[in-house]
Amino acid sequence: MYRLILWTQLSMLGLSLAVSAKPAPVTYDKARLLYKEGMVFRQSGKNDAARQRFIAAIEADNAFTAAYSELSNLYFEQESYASALLYSRKAKQLGAPCMNSLIGQCCYHMGDYENALESLLEARDEEPENKEILYLLAKVHTLLGNYRESIHCYKEDLRMDSTHKNAWYELGVMFFNAQDFSAAVASFEKAAALGRSEDSSFLYNLAHALYSKGSFASAIIQWEKLLYLQPENAFAMFMLGKSYIGAGEEQKGLKLCDKAMALEVNKIISD
Repeated sequence: MYRLILWTQLSMLGLSLAVSAKPAPVTYDKARLLYKEGMVFRQSGKNDAARQRFIAAIEADNAFTAAYSELSNLYFEQESYASALLYSRKAKQLGAPCMNSLIGQCCYHMGDYENALESLLEARDEEPENKEILYLLAKVHTLLGNYRESIHCYKEDLRMDSTHKNAWYELGVMFFNAQDFSAAVASFEKAAALGRSEDSSFLYNLAHALYSKGSFASAIIQWEKLLYLQPENAFAMFMLGKSYIGAGEEQKGLKLCDKAMALEVNKIISD
């Protein structure tokens, strides 16, 4: 009987202790505090200090998703693409939303176009109305030689922003590669109307598209503009001659072709 009473008293005492016990108070969350400090530094432009705080936050809690995400953005802004890729992939693994866009951009800048394509396709599904993703996706398709897919992405980008002059210009290049010369000329002219600089690359592409289309008189104008910028450009001079021949001025065209050939020979000899 004594043992039973004693056991009952001890059991009641244990129950009382268990009920009355409270968890030790938490004074602060170290990782969260470091992250918040990092964000303050980030907003004030002190990126090195911010980076140190984000790294310390990860050391305190290696599953602190937001710190990985901020580090990836910070490294990307600093053009440290390998580091940005490392942290963005970890952030995605931990569940951070919409990281595929940044992963794709890192791969693109590192020349890894296959992985860039894979990530950007996922990013497009996540953010279908993000025209920056579509624009970069078009460029990646171009680099991989996927001209039809590139044209589709440029068109989708222009559907959302018809004033994107660089997209019009690059779409023209894709049309040229696909041998749709009329569409190429129209795209180049649209880009120029929107303010795209008529530099040597632009003039070369427009002149070549006009020549290929059979618009020889218009091609002559553009080849002459290019030669004004680059008077020693033997190829432009040769194509100007061919354009004159196409326009019916055979003698003038032949003289320009001969002059271009002589110019190219002199370059080879001098080299």
